[in-house]
Amino acid sequence: MKTFNKIFLISFLILLISCSNSDDDSGDPAQPTTAELLTSGKWYFESKTPGTYSSCEKKGYIQFMTNGAFTLVSYDDTTGTCESLGDNTGTYTLSNNLNINIVFGSDSQSAVINSISEGGLTLETDEETLVFDKTEG
Repeated sequence: MKTFNKIFLISFLILLISCSNSDDDSGDPAQPTTAELLTSGKWYFESKTPGTYSSCEKKGYIQFMTNGAFTLVSYDDTTGTCESLGDNTGTYTLSNNLNINIVFGSDSQSAVINSISEGGLTLETDEETLVFDKTEG
C-alpha cells in the first residue's frame, strides 16, 4: 500500500508541475503594435481642441493603409445639407511608433501619437489635438 501511495503522490506532483508549466507557456496574447493599431480600419473624427466637429464633420474619417498610403474622407454642412467633400489620398510615415508625418500633394503635417488603442487615437499637432474613434458620428 505504501508503494501505491508513493506512486500516486509522484504522479500527482508530475501532473501538477506539468499543468503549471503549460499555463506559463501560453502567456498573454501579443499586444498589437502601434502600426497594427493605426492600420486597423477607419478612424472617425471625434473631437478637436481648440474647436469642435459638427455631427456632419464626424462622418469623416482617415484610414491608414499598411503600404504607407492613407485616405481622408471629409464632410461639411455649410450648404445646410451634410455633403461629402470627396476623398483625398496621400502618404504617411510612422517613426519611433510615436511620430507620424502625413503628406498630401505639396502639403505635409507632422503629429505626435499621444495615445492609441483598438478604439481610440489621439494626435497632437502644433496647432491642435485631434481625437478619433472607430464609430461614425
